[in-house]
Amino acid sequence: EPYGVDQLYVYGIDEHSIDSDENRDQMEALHDGGGLVFNSQTPTLAMSVVDVLDVAVISYDPVASVAAAYHHPLGHKVYSYANPQIGIEQPYTYRRNYGLLLWQRDFDGAMDFAYHYAFNHVWNDFDDPTYRDHNFVYPTANGVIDTVQWEGFREAVDDVRYVATLQALVDGDVSGDADSAANLLLRLKRGGADELEDLDAVRDALIEQILYLQGDGPEPAFVTVCGNGVKDEGESCDDDDLGAADCTDFGYDAGTLA
Repeated sequence: EPYGVDQLYVYGIDEHSIDSDENRDQMEALHDGGGLVFNSQTPTLAMSVVDVLDVAVISYDPVASVAAAYHHPLGHKVYSYANPQIGIEQPYTYRRNYGLLLWQRDFDGAMDFAYHYAFNHVWNDFDDPTYRDHNFVYPTANGVIDTVQWEGFREAVDDVRYVATLQALVDGDVSGDADSAANLLLRLKRGGADELEDLDAVRDALIEQILYLQGDGPEPAFVTVCGNGVKDEGESCDDDDLGAADCTDFGYDAGTLA
């Protein structure tokens, strides 16, 4: 408490099933004392304790929306790790998988392992017969040396910040000027990995909308999205919104369009 910490989280048995009477009793006792439990789990193991695990840190590729759909109604959170594990020189993969992909799938965050971790000597990634070192950075006597994978992870955080900034502007809009921005967010949210192929272009689109809504930039081209129930500019219809169209437009004397 002197350091501003008001919530205690206790870590369960790492990467193992905690669905036993003994473990459940321990978690319930922790809850009774005001504490919470977080643990790294596979999606299947996390589901087995969804009722008592406060923060599930789920490994590998998260199943779209499924984990959050089960954990969130119980007031629990879902984080991602090991998708992929740390140390691979693939900045775009880290940027996508730990950024907007998690936002799309309603995850609460990422909790990967680790900033740097060596199985033997930290400057030799390949001196262990089984595992490569998990290095986002390499330590020195007076700091760390950056890597492309760390830069990808950092960009992932920034991507989510841009989305959150735009979402706040949309939520606070009362003028109707944010319809295009709302469509952009909906398209990104529902579009899956296909919408994340060019993350630089995604960020540019977010920034354009943010600057416009803040009064610091020109109005961007209007973004349309199919399935939002609103006939946007350039659409002939959208769900039940048919605009001014009626049956006479299609050569009929009367009837109901659907």
